[in-house]
Amino acid sequence: MKSMLLAVDFAPIIAPVLEVLNALLWPCIAIVGAVGTIYCIFLGIKIAKSDCSGSAERAVMALHCHCRGGRHDLLHIPRH
Repeated sequence: MKSMLLAVDFAPIIAPVLEVLNALLWPCIAIVGAVGTIYCIFLGIKIAKSDCSGSAERAVMALHCHCRGGRHDLLHIPRH
């Protein structure tokens, strides 16, 4: 049984799947990069517009977290 699995050539099966993944990967990376850039600009504007130090501090922490690649919820509702 083991020698039968080693004799099977999976290249014709894997090649179309890899072509599809390769075609989808680069556009997805571009979209994620564009959304991340827009979000960083949004956070920068939020820092510039903040009127109290607490909201500015939260915005700076969110910007640092996002630029480092850490997890930051987009649906985070700040506590007042």
